[in-house]
Amino acid sequence: MTTTSPPALTKAPAHPPSPRFSGSGVLRQITVLSGRSLRVLREPAMVLPGVLEPILMLTVFSQVFKSVSQTSSFPPGVTYIDYLLPAFLVTSSISAGLKSGVALTTEMNNGIVSRFKAMPIHTGSVLVGRSIADTMLNVVNLIVMLAAATLVFGYGPEGGVLGSLGAALIAVVLGWSLGWLFMALSAWLRRPESLQPIGGMVNMVLLFALPPRTADRGDG
Repeated sequence: MTTTSPPALTKAPAHPPSPRFSGSGVLRQITVLSGRSLRVLREPAMVLPGVLEPILMLTVFSQVFKSVSQTSSFPPGVTYIDYLLPAFLVTSSISAGLKSGVALTTEMNNGIVSRFKAMPIHTGSVLVGRSIADTMLNVVNLIVMLAAATLVFGYGPEGGVLGSLGAALIAVVLGWSLGWLFMALSAWLRRPESLQPIGGMVNMVLLFALPPRTADRGDG
């Protein structure tokens, strides 16, 4: 009686494990997320109110409170529009920073941020992308405001174009900085209706803040 040995088992060739997908680079993520937030430019109904609101306020204030420039305490040789516009550059930037916090809170409540957490995305890319997009929108608003003030109201400060650009740059930096502050508050409060009054208080304080009055010129 003959016995046959079982056939030798052939070992399957080992395949190298597939590399784990780690996502794109941080710069790529920031670029994509910034572009996602900038898609709001495709919807005029969401862009025009933010552009027209500061222009309308500038029109109302420049006409209603124009008599302030005729008081003795007003800086001599300065028109009221030259005195008023820098304040509106600041308040517009504060509103832009507030929008960063409100938008982040809305995305947190809608579950968009939770979806991002399930993806290979750096958490900081979400915040940086939001900050860059809102800063770019703020730059557009400030440029429109400066153009309208120059062409319609005769805005012409002593600093000229460079001085106006410098003032706009300071306003952009302020709005960008406050945007991070409002985003931090939004992560803590998680309610847009709780964040908006805080931005309103900051806006009102800076809008009506005046430097301390010194002795009038001509008093010796």
